Amino acid sequence: MMHVIYIASLIRSILALHKLIDNKEQRLWTEKDAAKRDKEKADKEAKEKADKEAKEKADKEAKEKADKEKGEGKEGKEDKGTEAAGK
Repeated sequence: MMHVIYIASLIRSILALHKLIDNKEQRLWTEKDAAKRDKEKADKEAKEKADKEAKEKADKEAKEKADKEKGEGKEGKEDKGTEAAGK
């Protein structure tokens, strides 16, 4: 009779240990997946930020170029006007 109780207790202990190991493994996989998702999210945000900054820089350069061209166009007209008045 004691032998049966000993075997039942041993089996119960083995099953509990197996369950603990499975739980630990599942937790590790969950943490790895969460870290991977966080990294992908951070990479995506960084890429979007870099794209936005590049676009803003390009827009700013285009605006400055357009303003410079407008300024040169006005100077050209003013020069012609002063030349005509001087003649």
